[in-house]
Amino acid sequence: MGWMQRIRDDRRKRKATEVKQEIANRLTLNPMCSDYENVFAQVQPLINDMKMIRPFGVGKNGGRLPMSRTPELALLDSPNDEMGWGEFASAMFATWLTEDELNIHVHKDRNKVIGYTIIPPSCKVYDSNGNYHFQINDGEGWYNLYPSEVMTLRFSRSPKNLQRGISPATAVRAWAQAEDVLAQYERAYIENGAIPASITFIRASSYDKFNKTRKELEGNLKGASNHGKTVYVWRQFNNDTGESLDQVEVKTIQGNNSTLAIKELTDIINDHLNKAYGVSNFILGDDSSAKYDNAELSDYQFIKRRVYPALMAFWDQFQFELDRIVDGLGYAIQFEIELPDLTERQKTRAEIAEIRSRTLYSLIQGGAYPLDAVKALDLGEDWQRVARGMWTKVLAEQSIDKKQKEDSHITPLFIQPEEPTHKTSHPQHQCTCSVNTHDDLPPMDEDELKIYNTLVAMAERIFANTPNIDAEGVIREINEVLDNKAILGGKDGAEKIASLLEDKNVVAEIKATIENLTLSDTLKDRINDRTTELVDNYGQETKRIMNDVLANSAGMTAGEIRRELRAVMPTWQAERIARTETVYAFKSGRLDEDQKLSDKYNLNTKLVWRARHDSKTCPVCAAMDGSVVSVGDAFEHIKETADGVIAWEPSVWNDDGKIPAPHPNCRCYFDEIVEE
Repeated sequence: MGWMQRIRDDRRKRKATEVKQEIANRLTLNPMCSDYENVFAQVQPLINDMKMIRPFGVGKNGGRLPMSRTPELALLDSPNDEMGWGEFASAMFATWLTEDELNIHVHKDRNKVIGYTIIPPSCKVYDSNGNYHFQINDGEGWYNLYPSEVMTLRFSRSPKNLQRGISPATAVRAWAQAEDVLAQYERAYIENGAIPASITFIRASSYDKFNKTRKELEGNLKGASNHGKTVYVWRQFNNDTGESLDQVEVKTIQGNNSTLAIKELTDIINDHLNKAYGVSNFILGDDSSAKYDNAELSDYQFIKRRVYPALMAFWDQFQFELDRIVDGLGYAIQFEIELPDLTERQKTRAEIAEIRSRTLYSLIQGGAYPLDAVKALDLGEDWQRVARGMWTKVLAEQSIDKKQKEDSHITPLFIQPEEPTHKTSHPQHQCTCSVNTHDDLPPMDEDELKIYNTLVAMAERIFANTPNIDAEGVIREINEVLDNKAILGGKDGAEKIASLLEDKNVVAEIKATIENLTLSDTLKDRINDRTTELVDNYGQETKRIMNDVLANSAGMTAGEIRRELRAVMPTWQAERIARTETVYAFKSGRLDEDQKLSDKYNLNTKLVWRARHDSKTCPVCAAMDGSVVSVGDAFEHIKETADGVIAWEPSVWNDDGKIPAPHPNCRCYFDEIVEE
């Protein structure tokens, strides 16, 4: 074969290849934008809601941990030098929702996490053995990262290849690309000046003027490929009036886009994209057909069925991967999300709550203890406080009827009144040493004053309408005081145990550890949980008091409003919290150390309930005096006496009865006995 023939054959092959490629380009939907850009409108509402929910750590006992104890989550506020939480969260969720996988480099100093950066999907490289690493260019050169330092999160996995991720964007990639191509088509259609097949009527006073107008229209509107042809018709008008009536009128012969139904295609494509992310027209901001009920339901369904499951899946994977990289976090990652309420559901819940309330009150009237009644009806912890309030009311009703009181042989627990009382007389068997009167209580010590002042300062900031009250800061300050108090209690317990032992080696070992005594994580979590709940309740009560004052402030001056707020500031609640929690921390610290030493040295340790005997001692405390239990067990809460049956309620506030504290401001304590 001659060289000329070879040249011709090469040209034919190249031409055939070009034609084949051209056909492939026309038949294959290649993305002109990224998946994120294609579905930006649909994915953005989901991202906006997801980044509004901040994760937090949860301890072993289920209590929420402060940020100081979850440094890996605290770093998300400023994960690297270039991003804060908002921008980093947007990038994380956008990648997770639109790409096959999200890769995050976990920067560590030894085993301590010091930052996070997102790795672009294109950086993942596989070797001949199927192993992978990440090639990163930091501007100064290339370096490699390996799976031991990179978190990999996938929205879902392909059942045919579990290493391949699937995101909502990849699941509807064909439709997103179709919309992309459609947009490009419409853009080219307009830029070419093409118009649908039509008749253009040009009214002109002369044929020359008609031709001139026609040429101008053709030059401006007709596309290069002569698409969208039009028929030009000259309509001459009567110029007897002398007025200029030149005008152009266009009438279509066929409907717009009759051969390519752009509107129908766009509606189908948008429907697929919206369903992939669960967004409705209301969520996307189209409220043309919105009604109160369907817009409310749409928002509810979006949060419940899209945002909440997405957050569950994301933070579950985040914890799993972070646990793998740091060899265990030591806490769980959770979040709280508030579902938008539905008006109809609110009404139904109110009716159900009314029925439960009546049933609960009937049980308590019949003699059931509050905690037992709540458990019998399978109600939540919030109902326990309601039940105690009902019990207080029942006690008040019973105390009026003297005959009923004389016939009664069971005396329930004294319940702390919600409002401060002064010189209150209590029915027989109720606790008289817990009255909230300043005359009966000693001055607060230094630790109690610290907590009291912290809470009062918080209330003052609320009354001053200070934005962004640092509740976590208040919790940290109080926890610092209570942790130290618990350590003092632990040291006290260790010294007491050591004084009761005869083994000099064990005694020396215990005394050597007293100065460096630390709290167990379980006790720290328990103290933190109590403090968190108390601070939250105190803040809500303060806001309620402020709102009550403001609601009745018509005609009052600003100075009068301030004086009224100072007069009703809940300082008595702050004092009660300060006194009760410092005592609890000391007792719990001592009990915790007693338990640890008993387990470590196999001691048979028992606790003895001690009451202070004077005119203020209540029958409950007096009856419990001398009761003995093994360390870690609960004291009995129903006791026979010569005057009848005495009862008190074990609860979370006295460690389910393990600590002698049947009521607020209780002066009881316990003593240790070590039996050989």
